[in-house]
Amino acid sequence: MAQELATEANMNPQDMVKETPFIKPGDDVPNIGSSQQFEAVVEPLNNIGDVGPQTGVKGGFAIPMLIDKKEPRIPDFEEVKAKVAEAVKREKAREQLAQIAKDLASSVKSPADLKAAAEKAGFEAATEEGYKLGGTLGKAGTSPALDETIYSLKTGEVAKTPLKVGDNWVVLGVTNRKEADLAEFAQQRDQLMQTMLSARQNQVFEDYVVTVQRRMMQQGKIKIYQDVLASIDEAEPEIATPPGSQFPIPVK
Repeated sequence: MAQELATEANMNPQDMVKETPFIKPGDDVPNIGSSQQFEAVVEPLNNIGDVGPQTGVKGGFAIPMLIDKKEPRIPDFEEVKAKVAEAVKREKAREQLAQIAKDLASSVKSPADLKAAAEKAGFEAATEEGYKLGGTLGKAGTSPALDETIYSLKTGEVAKTPLKVGDNWVVLGVTNRKEADLAEFAQQRDQLMQTMLSARQNQVFEDYVVTVQRRMMQQGKIKIYQDVLASIDEAEPEIATPPGSQFPIPVK
């Protein structure tokens, strides 16, 4: 088949037929990558010589054929040696990073010291202005543990215990705090109450209208002519509807 298509595809037959090593679900297949679509067409191939359907891959399509297989088993050490070594390296790197974060947190006394020590060690030192509890703290993201630690720190303090957020270790320091201004809240209290009251009144009115409309439709006092709506849809081009617009409903 490759010989027949080579001329049309302007390729060498040897470049069109590729052989992969033994693969399992989730593997990074050479020239294909990790593809659930490719795995789905390979999975049903059980007998040597079985051919799967055409499936899309990076740069074109593939037609898989099974030329050999190994039954599930405990692999030899030589087969997994590289993966085991890589896993050990990653685990050691995580342990070293955790220890560096602990040493950094315990060795500084102020946010300025923390920033200087982090930059000297080659780590990122970032400042988040105007952070509020529940917000996103830069690349660290959001976490209840972050909020709890930040809330417990006073101005100029550094947390003595680093936090693990996702795959990152974070050492926190507070450069400044601004407590809630209760006097300002008291001045705006009436306005806030009125805004909330208006929103509640609008919601109650909308619920009332929906209830009345539903009851009138059940009683046959409102009838929607679907054929009329369909003819309108066919005759009129689709346009964007501005927020708050209403359409007339034919009623009887």
